[in-house]
Amino acid sequence: MLQEVSRSQLTLYRRFPMRPLISVIMPVYNAERYVAEAVESILAQTCGDFEFLIVDDGSSDRSLAILEKYASKDKRIRLKSRANTGYVVALNEMLADAEGEFIARMDADDISLPERFEKQIAYLQEHPECVVLGTNTVLVDDGGWDIRPGFHQYGHEAIDGHHLTSLGGCVSHPSVMMRAAAVAQVGGYRVECCPAEDVDIFLRLGEIGQLENLTECLLKYRMHPKSVSRTNAARQRNIVAIAQSQARSRRNLPEVSSELAEDVTLDRYSSEALNTNISSFDVLVNWGWWALGAGNRSTAAKMVARSLVRNPFRYDSWVLAFCVLRGR
Repeated sequence: MLQEVSRSQLTLYRRFPMRPLISVIMPVYNAERYVAEAVESILAQTCGDFEFLIVDDGSSDRSLAILEKYASKDKRIRLKSRANTGYVVALNEMLADAEGEFIARMDADDISLPERFEKQIAYLQEHPECVVLGTNTVLVDDGGWDIRPGFHQYGHEAIDGHHLTSLGGCVSHPSVMMRAAAVAQVGGYRVECCPAEDVDIFLRLGEIGQLENLTECLLKYRMHPKSVSRTNAARQRNIVAIAQSQARSRRNLPEVSSELAEDVTLDRYSSEALNTNISSFDVLVNWGWWALGAGNRSTAAKMVARSLVRNPFRYDSWVLAFCVLRGR
């Protein structure tokens, strides 16, 4: 005789008839050039037990039309579109709707390699103490050409220590998979911490569990040749400093001296991001040197060509060109 199912059990079953293992959350804003490749990289994952939550955050380009096409073909995609609120609000909105045990971040211009979810799930299931798991990444240009590996730390103490003393950047935000219960426990993202909401939430999650990066490259992180304004850079420094101060207070740790804080804030810009007020021309030259140093000579040659088209009389472009031709 079949056991009678209670009304509450039936309601729960109807809400989660096949609860996904992973909830992928991806905010989208005016990403028509890249979003199809980003979506396809998620749909091609070898671990397919996921729901794909996407919020189109008031895009004015063809992003929504592209997303609607994919949503009509794959029922794992749960698409919303509304007026622009900012990506951190969108992230929290998707966290509230997520039904999976794990939360996987994704950005609309990046590319996840096929085994990303499979390898992250395997690690998290074997290490229940880990609440945030990023991966090694490769930085690519706006056309998808490899520049160099990203900047990362490994081991909880190194990662958490870096977040406490620098601008962060040692865990690539769009590469992370997090335990949904842990994210809920710390209250999700704090909107007021944008554009350093990743450092802030990693600091809070690091207080209830372990943070780690996989050494294998499982995400292509796309860089764009745009300037980073002095205002945004200063705001990021200020927010990170506040988040670090709050974390130290929660942990009963002494404050870092202002001199040390000033020194370590250079880490993120000199390694993964761009220098304050650097021009898009200089970005291309920097990428060329990074690519050459990483052995990506074809990418370096591409950067030489792009920089010389913009300004054929810049000495530093010709120095880079000479080194590319010499293979050093």
